[in-house]
Amino acid sequence: MDTPDDSYDEIMAQAGNDGKFQRRYNLLFNFGAICFASMSYMSIILALNKPPHNCFVPGMEQYNITDANLWKNLTLPRETDNRGQLGYSKCQMYNITEQHLQRHYSEWSFASSDIIDCAYGYEYDRTYYDRTPITEYDWICDKGFRETNIFIYNRLGELFGTVIFGHLGDTLGRRPVFYLSILIITVGRLVSMFTAAYYVVFCIAAVVGSLTAHSIFQAPLIIAMEISKSERRGHISMMQCIGWTTGLCILPMVFWATKDWFWALLIVTMPIVLFMFIPSYTIESPRWLATRGNYREAMVQFRKIATINGIRELAFDERVLEKRLANHRTDKVYGLASLFNGWRMAKNTMLVILC
Repeated sequence: MDTPDDSYDEIMAQAGNDGKFQRRYNLLFNFGAICFASMSYMSIILALNKPPHNCFVPGMEQYNITDANLWKNLTLPRETDNRGQLGYSKCQMYNITEQHLQRHYSEWSFASSDIIDCAYGYEYDRTYYDRTPITEYDWICDKGFRETNIFIYNRLGELFGTVIFGHLGDTLGRRPVFYLSILIITVGRLVSMFTAAYYVVFCIAAVVGSLTAHSIFQAPLIIAMEISKSERRGHISMMQCIGWTTGLCILPMVFWATKDWFWALLIVTMPIVLFMFIPSYTIESPRWLATRGNYREAMVQFRKIATINGIRELAFDERVLEKRLANHRTDKVYGLASLFNGWRMAKNTMLVILC
């Protein structure tokens, strides 16, 4: 006796499960969209890169010193970094008083009691970045925790977003979740670009932008697998991996070319919106529609696939779908509470979350 999965696979084969539609869908969404999604997702990490920095100490011109390292040697104490290497202090300087300025710098001497926090701002190595939120608003030294906290908040956002949008994918459908994922990650990154001066708002926007970090990859992957024959599933996953890797290779080049976090985020974030406007290919999964009993809409999706695959007439209609896939229908969707249904399930859920 055929199982519901066998019946669905047979119907999908009649509409074409390895034709032009599947190849183009994978190229558009599991390579192209994923390429831009990975760039948008990882861009916040490069945007918050902390370049080498030291205290800015004025007075170099007064002594006609042109060697920056000589001036650092005179005005900055030495310290060992977290890798055990000795270098100039990043957040402290010597307290240069009027008495020092009245003498030649070769006569200067400082004790440990003369070391103070940066009093005149900071100097940044701008070899790779002209502007980042860190260099604009000095998120270093006593504000250095801000960068770390944002990364922690992002991971929490990913955790909750994965659970929430994974559940919505089963209740609302794969296509609406894909649209929501694009909108949320785009809005989150755009708001971040304009609110770096307001740390709390920037954090909230960064978290919002990370909520759909997983669902934006899962939605097109699931749709592609549900409209393709089983032998192609490895190829579909490979396409996503290639798209992800391609995006990660392009992203540093964008930052290198612009040297400005604002324009880099704009360039890597906005193109993904275009993938919402490809009506011939932004389909809903016919399998999901069948499980919800929406056979009419499932037929619409089958016809879209069949038309692009060169199949003019389908050998089944809505009534045939209902008859053959009636046992495939699932009205009940297990929500978040099911992850804590019983001690064993709750324990496994907590272990996965902690990992």
